[in-house]
Amino acid sequence: MESMSAITRALALVAAVLTAACASPPAPPAPRAPPAPGATATVRAASLSLPASLSLPASLSLPASPSAPPSAASAASATAAAPPGAPAASLPPPGSPAPLAPPPSDLPATVQPPGDRPAFVAHGPLTERRVVIYLHGRCGDPLAYRAWAAAIATRATVVSVQGDVPCPDRQRTTWSHDLTGLDRRITRALAAVSAARGAAGSSDTPAVPLDDTSLTVVGYSLGASRAEDLTRTFPRRYPRTALVAGPLAPEARSFARGSAVAIVAGALDRRDHLQQAAARLATSGVTATYLVLPGAPHGKYGPDAERIMGEALTWLFAQAP
Repeated sequence: MESMSAITRALALVAAVLTAACASPPAPPAPRAPPAPGATATVRAASLSLPASLSLPASLSLPASPSAPPSAASAASATAAAPPGAPAASLPPPGSPAPLAPPPSDLPATVQPPGDRPAFVAHGPLTERRVVIYLHGRCGDPLAYRAWAAAIATRATVVSVQGDVPCPDRQRTTWSHDLTGLDRRITRALAAVSAARGAAGSSDTPAVPLDDTSLTVVGYSLGASRAEDLTRTFPRRYPRTALVAGPLAPEARSFARGSAVAIVAGALDRRDHLQQAAARLATSGVTATYLVLPGAPHGKYGPDAERIMGEALTWLFAQAP
């Protein structure tokens, strides 16, 4: 009986405590500062708790703060998730050619072929073999190619060979009709230029020998006549020809099958014969084009030389590579 009384008293005490608790109003929660806009996801993530039996799956994650930069790990995972074969945004597309290194600044602009007059050079990259031979006009400027050389600076080396006959002033030169001698002089000039470029190369950027078997030749005025003569006499070695301000209309028989010729005239020069010749060459089956140098009188390339000559040479390189 005593044990039953004890139990009864205990139950009464519990009931009294519960009654008192229900009668007292709950204490209001402490005020909480609103979370910063960028921290909303973090606050929710910190306050969220789940029983072990209801844990989130590994593939589900809460959104991160929109103002927070992506971590290196997330950037790496995004890259890894790209479709197979898709290039990274910071890399060039597959198959893009590597940019050519410019030639060393200490390469000589003048070389001395043995037993000959100096030849003048505008160097292309050490890894580029293509050559453009320049033949000046009668007693003309052998450095006139500088008006347009920059247009092909990444694609070719320009070598200007002087004439073999001195002019009355003994300063400049003109051309004889010795085509075999001219061809040999070009060979010697190219050997001298290749030697200078080879000496300037390094283990990182070795210089490749210039191509002396398939040349582009640009001739101005009388030099254009000699350029046409070279193409007719040595068609395999000179398959690409640019004839600028030539005194005579070029003939179809000068150009072998597979060769190409660009005829260029100054807008302020006599040019009807050149325009008509270009049309005749085209109807004869010769690969030919005709361009005009704006504002150019005879003896000058004019203010737009780089663009027009660049177009002419680019066309030649494409027609007879």
